[in-house]
Amino acid sequence: MIIARSDQLHEFYRLYHKNVHLVIWEAPQDCIYNSTCVYADFGDHGSLATTPVPPPNATHLNLPIWKLFHPSWWNGPVEPLRGPFTLSPEPYEIWPRGFDYAKENFYLGYSVEPSCMNTPYVPHGERPSQAYIFGKYLGYFMLKDYILWDEKGGMEGSMKDDFYLNLSQKENITFLAGQFSLFQAPGNYTDPPRGIVQHERLPRPEFQKMIANSRVMIGLGHPLLSPTPYEALCLGIPFINPVRRWDKNDLKNKMAWTGQHDGLIYQGLDEPYVYHVELGDREGLRAALRKAMSTPIESLNLGVLVCAFARGGGKGPSWDFGKAPLLPHILLANGVTRPDNNIVDNYKQNDDKHQSSASSSSVQPVPDTPSDAWRTGLTLEEFNDMFERRLAECNTGSPSCLRNGDKLILLDWPHFAKVLRGDIQGENIWCGSIMDAMHKLGYSMLITTPKSNFGDWFRKYHKNVQIIIWERPGECVYDPQCVYADVASPVPTPNATHLNLPIWKIFHAAWWNLAVEPLGGPFTLSPEPYNIWPASQSGGRDNYYLGYTVEPTCLKTPLIPFVQRPRQAYILGKYLGYFKEERYPLTDPVGGAAAQYADDFYLKFSEEEDVTFLAGQFDLFQAGNYTQPPPGITQHPRLPRTEFQTMMSKSRVLVGIGNPILSPTPYEALCLGIPFINPIVGWDRNDPENKNSWEGQHGALIHGGVDEPQVYHVKVGDRDGFRAALKKAVDTPIDR
Repeated sequence: MIIARSDQLHEFYRLYHKNVHLVIWEAPQDCIYNSTCVYADFGDHGSLATTPVPPPNATHLNLPIWKLFHPSWWNGPVEPLRGPFTLSPEPYEIWPRGFDYAKENFYLGYSVEPSCMNTPYVPHGERPSQAYIFGKYLGYFMLKDYILWDEKGGMEGSMKDDFYLNLSQKENITFLAGQFSLFQAPGNYTDPPRGIVQHERLPRPEFQKMIANSRVMIGLGHPLLSPTPYEALCLGIPFINPVRRWDKNDLKNKMAWTGQHDGLIYQGLDEPYVYHVELGDREGLRAALRKAMSTPIESLNLGVLVCAFARGGGKGPSWDFGKAPLLPHILLANGVTRPDNNIVDNYKQNDDKHQSSASSSSVQPVPDTPSDAWRTGLTLEEFNDMFERRLAECNTGSPSCLRNGDKLILLDWPHFAKVLRGDIQGENIWCGSIMDAMHKLGYSMLITTPKSNFGDWFRKYHKNVQIIIWERPGECVYDPQCVYADVASPVPTPNATHLNLPIWKIFHAAWWNLAVEPLGGPFTLSPEPYNIWPASQSGGRDNYYLGYTVEPTCLKTPLIPFVQRPRQAYILGKYLGYFKEERYPLTDPVGGAAAQYADDFYLKFSEEEDVTFLAGQFDLFQAGNYTQPPPGITQHPRLPRTEFQTMMSKSRVLVGIGNPILSPTPYEALCLGIPFINPIVGWDRNDPENKNSWEGQHGALIHGGVDEPQVYHVKVGDRDGFRAALKKAVDTPIDR
């Protein structure tokens, strides 16, 4: 990244134009309306690829118009490029019709966690009876959007209001605020309404420590859409959100509300986290204050989630990744991340009445870089012992307890245990990524495989258990001695005969694009966003998308510049039997398996193009009598994941051979700057270029919209297309 002033931008672009991917510009119109700055020739067919972009010269900058983006905090598209080229911090597309002015904008969210998580969490019982008034300018008290605006008395009535003073005296509440700025404050007013105590303005870390000692944050009506309510929720502090209800015939219709923080309204946040109070409703504000002051909440970490350009839930002008579910992702009062689903809400209301999370007198924030000790070759027993110690610290009130350390995730899928021994199947990489994320958030985990131990673990820690990720949840769901599914009654504790495991805490992990019975989609966890796949291929469209990352290992692998790599193509595949499948890109419908194993395609291509085809030692599983791959492919011994990535990083292309399906390896290759050849195994013969009909080795790369030069989609049986893709990929560098 380079931060450039407007007068420097031309200079930097001329220097680095080959590297520039996008320009985030406050005033892009300064370039767009200037023919010596912008380049906007889309060719005869409107395609960006048909016309080469000339380099900058002495008179013309030639900055491609499709690389210009305008950042805008507010809910509206910005001219001249409008929605798809306007970056927004909130998901305005989920706002109700009539208020979704920026619905076409590209949602590029943000997070307050990096600073919030460094602020010590103060237990509710240790906080003084303090309410924090949120606002920078004294003039906020004199606007008609002020929560206690006096319709009759106007500004004077609002400023002389004794609401805070009277409530402070009657309820023993301290109303605290930062020193108000007098900028644009009308009249001669210099102080806020009586009863509000001001402190000097503070840097952000000190400010967060100050508000961390409050029991509630009060919005005045302004500023709009501030990140501060998110910071408050992250610190376990509810927010009072002033709102105006426009539909007087249906005051509960939130789609007709607007307020100080509309994002909290339309993401569905309500009591006890957010109290929405009508402007001018003094009794409503008084009641909300009393309730918020006396009702503890746990820290709530919610998206505004960062959307990545590479794989995320937004739109871009030259890519379209579909709309990942804008859930929102919310940590519930007991810390469980779950889909925003009515059935879960109903179950959860019942469970909340009977849950008692352990708490400590001094809960420590999760460090920015928590210990990676769980990945250091621990046995299953050592892994569980480590997290049992974490649980014990929190359940006994130890000052070393990490935030969320008392919240337990039970992992009952063998792939979690296989992560500890270094297995690198796709499921293991997904599980390892989940474990990394849970660990970094401070959660405790126990691997309960084999199932003979499961009941013992749940009985011991049932008060701490938040969710169970289970391989075969039906074994419990259909067993009345295991499951508890009575939504209308309190959840009893486990006993000698009944486990009483709440059904709403059970989730099934499934790698494939399908919903798993008996609980179905919302309780099925998936590694890919199957909701963006075409309906005909989206059996898992209602699943809960819990993605993964390959970066922790990939980014540790040195990136080899393209010109320093040998002319090497890496064949992706574990089993020799893949070469005889119909999904194999060089399938021979006439000669069958014998012809496919004898095919000299790789040998000839190697000789003609000076390319080495390399592969790991193939397993002979399902290969019949065949013991060698087609001629021209050199095998090397199988390697651990990190060494495999080092080996692969020297290649110029990764070649798919139809299987394995949905492997993480293409993501690792792309992370290393290596393109992937993705065999397309099914398509509409009447409309072969209709991608919604395509089925391939890696469907996520098809329906995620990733194309050349990162991914070359080649139809099975198209030898010329396969040859052309190989040649182009070997000669075309891409970035990591």
